Formats: sequence, C-alpha cells, structure tokens
Amino acid sequence: MKKKIIGLLIFMFFIFGYVIMEGGSIANLFVSSIALLVLGSASGLLLMYYKKGMDKNKLLRKAKQYFIFSGYFSVLISVIMILATVPVDELESVEYMVKVASAVLTGLLYGYAFAYVTDTFIEEE
Repeated sequence: MKKKIIGLLIFMFFIFGYVIMEGGSIANLFVSSIALLVLGSASGLLLMYYKKGMDKNKLLRKAKQYFIFSGYFSVLISVIMILATVPVDELESVEYMVKVASAVLTGLLYGYAFAYVTDTFIEEE
C-alpha cells in the first residue's frame, strides 16, 4: 500500500507540475465546477449501490466505474449546456469551438483521474 501511495504522489506531482509550468495562465482551466459534478454524481451513484457491511475492495472498484461514468456524463451535460446557450454566429468560429471542446473534455479527465486515484486504494487479492 505504501508503494502505491508513493507512486500516486509521484504521478500527481508530475501532472500538476506540467500543467502549472506549461499552462501558465490557462492552468486555472483545470480547476472548475466540472470536478464537483464528477465527484458529486459518482458519490450519489455509489451511495445508491452501498450496502452495510460491504467489502471495501468491491466498493472501491464500483467507485472507479462510477467516476469514469460520471466523467462521460459531465461531457454530455457540458455539451448540451454550451450548445443551448451559444449564439448561432459563434458556432461558426473555429477558435471558439476549440475552446469549448477543451472545456468540455476536462470532465473526462477528472473522471479518469479520480478513478485511478481510487485504484490506488484497492488491495490486490
């Protein structure tokens, strides 16, 4: 378990380091309400699945699945919200659509990141 946590910390250090060093002023794009959407929806789904006395590993495996599902779910919600509120003349702008696509995909990034952080705590059988 100790080796897994050290590996997780190294992974996170380099990912966050890269985003901060290379991202500069756009690093704040990775901190958004989409992370709350992914965390909240996965937590709600996990609570619906939870039964008293459930095995910790089984619960963590299910949490991993729910984080990935919630990442995809947040992408769909983001696309619907953006397309419903964007003026028609902006839809023709490639620059605008690239910015929208990068914002939408952060939900998927969060879903997979949370899933693999959860994977750290699953004990091998």
